Amino acid sequence: MDKTFVMRKGLLHTVLLVTVIIFGSSFSTNALAKRSPEEVFKYQKHMAQAGYPSAIYKLAVMYQNGYGTPRDLKQALKLYKDAASLGNKKAESRISEVEIMIESGDFGSNQKSAKQKALEEEQARIEAEKEKLRQERQALSKAQRDINAARLEEQRRQRQQELAKKRAEQQRISDERRKLNEEMAKLRKERIDLAREQKALAAAKELEAEEEMRALEEATIMLMDEEGLNAEERATIELMTQ
Repeated sequence: MDKTFVMRKGLLHTVLLVTVIIFGSSFSTNALAKRSPEEVFKYQKHMAQAGYPSAIYKLAVMYQNGYGTPRDLKQALKLYKDAASLGNKKAESRISEVEIMIESGDFGSNQKSAKQKALEEEQARIEAEKEKLRQERQALSKAQRDINAARLEEQRRQRQQELAKKRAEQQRISDERRKLNEEMAKLRKERIDLAREQKALAAAKELEAEEEMRALEEATIMLMDEEGLNAEERATIELMTQ
């Protein structure tokens, strides 16, 4: 009976090995990279059933990460232990990791633990808060840029107004100075004309006085001749007229 069981087991192992060789012939390294996760999982499962420790370890990793198959930590733990019993060192380090995950309530498969869901929800909330904060920062930055632009525009407008006002003031001063120069020139001309008029008037008065004096002298001489003044009276008149 035991002999028959051993023979059947050896035959099954041989059949599995042949199947893996036939199945794996279509899965070269480059071709495997182009396959879907489900096809890779199917291939790896056949390799693990052939009893290769590395294949069992890789299949356990796929169960742990849910690659090509629903995530199943219990199945991953079993396969890690099988691979470790066959001498795979990598599997030994993964056993405690998966046990901790199972103890924490993350049992995998298609169902997520409440803790995992809460963690994902918290992460989603944090990401939403980050996004909201990022948008608020962008809006604040834009508002600050708009304020700065408006401030610069206002400063530019004020500078233009101040410059225009300064130019207008300079023009006003220049006009007033020009008018003052014109008035001073006019005043100087009026003074010169007045001096000339005064000089001409004085000359005319002097000439008029001389003519009056001459006429008086002539009238006196004529009167003296006509009245027959004596020598003493004539001398007196000449003295007065000198």
